[in-house]
Amino acid sequence: MSEQNENIPPFLMPLFQSDAALYNLVTKSMQQCLPETGVMPLKYRLLLSMVADGVLFHPEGVTALADSARRAGASEEEINEAMRVIFLSGGMVALVNSLGAYKK
Repeated sequence: MSEQNENIPPFLMPLFQSDAALYNLVTKSMQQCLPETGVMPLKYRLLLSMVADGVLFHPEGVTALADSARRAGASEEEINEAMRVIFLSGGMVALVNSLGAYKK
């Protein structure tokens, strides 16, 4: 895999391989909605996105967002709290689908 492909989120790889134009549009939209700077610190925006992915049963997104949140400064306690919100909002199925957040 080339260095450029290593920066592609795994959940978007099929889109990148099939329709690069749509991939570029999607990632541009994602960057505009979740910029590095904003009113809320990045780690909290990433944790919120992690909770949304957990409740919507997107396990790869939860894993990737937990890693991104850690890199943005989120503590393990904050990851744990986000996992509790996933459980409270989506139940056991959402929790089980979100366990990838604990991979380091």
